[in-house]
Amino acid sequence: MKLEKFIKFLKIFIVTLVLILIVVIAVVLVKEDKQVEEPIEIHDCIKLGEYCSEQQVYDGVEVEVALNDNQKERFYVISNTSTTMTLMMKKNIVRQIDWFDNILNISGPELAMRKLVGQTKEWKNVDIIEDFQYQDGGRLAYEENCKNNPSDAIYDCASTQSATKGYISASIINGQLTIVSNFEGRTQAGNQAKNVRARLITLEEINALTYKNKLPNWLISNLKKNEGYWTMTSATGFKTSYSQGAIAIANVDKKPSIESLKVQKKYEEDYTIGIRPVITIDKISENKTDH
Repeated sequence: MKLEKFIKFLKIFIVTLVLILIVVIAVVLVKEDKQVEEPIEIHDCIKLGEYCSEQQVYDGVEVEVALNDNQKERFYVISNTSTTMTLMMKKNIVRQIDWFDNILNISGPELAMRKLVGQTKEWKNVDIIEDFQYQDGGRLAYEENCKNNPSDAIYDCASTQSATKGYISASIINGQLTIVSNFEGRTQAGNQAKNVRARLITLEEINALTYKNKLPNWLISNLKKNEGYWTMTSATGFKTSYSQGAIAIANVDKKPSIESLKVQKKYEEDYTIGIRPVITIDKISENKTDH
């Protein structure tokens, strides 16, 4: 009788131990997966009168910025140096806008940038951009591939239209936007946008945020299904029928996705693409007291 009770107790003990081990393993796996999907902690460290310490600043941290005396918005850190932080707004500032007001991507994100400048002109606490230079990553990838694989059918390197894929570069010098088109004599300078305080994120910056081949979920915060926002980067690594595209970050099945979309998305039903400001601000000095 005692032996039967002992055997029964031993069985219960073993089953309990197995269940505990299963729970522990599940918690560890969920924790690791969460770190992959959402490497983010919340810190309100950019409020007036507070110091944002170096330990609090890393990719994906959410901060609050006083854009002017009346407006505060939340941003994500996408990169930082010892003295500055580059931040992307947590929500779209414009919900529906075209990348360019033509069907081609060869003139760059002129419409999206002009709209962005208009929407951020009252952000007096954000300095006007003095120096930003971007050589279009989509076009560079296309040119590099076709140089090494001139007969590549996927990139359509042999097409007579291959020279019209993508724009060349965008730069903001002392707050004045210049986009160099891929048409000779079509460099557009000065009158597109002045006093630029914010820009679009680039595909290269998005790729730098990738962790274990996964994009963090905070990239699609405040987006409904098939909503997204434009990047600075054109889409040129496709056949001619897709050479009019630009790169966007979109919410596809509740997962962040890099999408190649036509530059004109305003009137299409499959996606709603807007713009999401990227700004660079100075870190608050530990010794600074006049916040």
